[in-house]
Amino acid sequence: MADSTNSKELFSLIADVGGTNARLQLIKFHQDASIPDTVASTFFKTEDFTSFRDIVKIFLKDFEGTPQYPRNATLAIAGAVFNNKLRMANLPHWPEMDGDALGDEFNIKPFKFINDFEAVGYSLLKIPKENLVQLNTVQPVLGRPMAVAGAGTGLGECVLNPGVAPDGGIQYFVCPTEGGHKDFAPTDQTDFDYLLYNLNEIEDVKAMNCLSTERAFCGPAIPVMYSFFCKRDGVEQQKIDSRTILQKGLKNEDPICAKVLEYHAKLYGKEVSNFALDCLPYAGIFLVGGLINSVIDYFKADAATNPFMKAYMSKDKVTNAVLARFPIYVVTYEELGLLGAFVKAQIDAFGPGHVTTEKKD
Repeated sequence: MADSTNSKELFSLIADVGGTNARLQLIKFHQDASIPDTVASTFFKTEDFTSFRDIVKIFLKDFEGTPQYPRNATLAIAGAVFNNKLRMANLPHWPEMDGDALGDEFNIKPFKFINDFEAVGYSLLKIPKENLVQLNTVQPVLGRPMAVAGAGTGLGECVLNPGVAPDGGIQYFVCPTEGGHKDFAPTDQTDFDYLLYNLNEIEDVKAMNCLSTERAFCGPAIPVMYSFFCKRDGVEQQKIDSRTILQKGLKNEDPICAKVLEYHAKLYGKEVSNFALDCLPYAGIFLVGGLINSVIDYFKADAATNPFMKAYMSKDKVTNAVLARFPIYVVTYEELGLLGAFVKAQIDAFGPGHVTTEKKD
């Protein structure tokens, strides 16, 4: 609900919570803030705690009974949120996290959980222009949908759909998806061979008898791609991690690693083009995450030699003409989850009309 005294500064609790780390922040902001003032920020190792409640209790202890005690809370969580509740798959020993119950206990309302990639979507409403690297030269159309895709350990995807704010301006609604779990769809012989390799050689894929899009080209797939190309080309496989594979490919120090990097970019480009056709993001496609930022120069190469852009523009002539109208950006901002949690807290405090978007140069 919007605050009638919306000129004052408010304090909120925000967080970015994953299976390994939880970062909690107490922030101060006003209705027009582009970024909040950070009052306190603490990292917690989630494995050191038996519940999320214990983490919140420790963090809030120093602010009880002070003017800095947070009024609302927005917490980006790596999990599927339903009715403000969730269980974290990577922390099975934790009890169910219930945002409404925690809000009652700590007297913070709303106390809202949002999916971590939903938070990434909200972050786009405040991303500084200097943190956007454009891969093509297309201008965005304001007031049209935006698409976000992030290949990391898995594949996150969300859509920002436009609407009319109470003040007559543009407001965006973030629609999270589970698009990374779509089936991998081969389109050439290499893809078919790669699919069969996964189904026959990779235990978790064999067990499920299917290969998802994220399992095909995201983080854990990099070593699988390396093994696949080594076997196909009759090359002895080395013990090498994902980061080293990509960096050797980027520097062209190893022909198999170079093939892995090219194939990763190709599959990423195909997935982004398919996702774009689902939502027609004339306001922009935004690629996020550490994986693409580690090889950003490769994705920025000339479109004629760039495997990502070549794969993105690999449909028929008419469909390619549609895809060519969507600007594509790599987002270099690092703490998207916390920024998105702030934006959602700002919306909850002051209403959607106080969060505006800016034209991306």
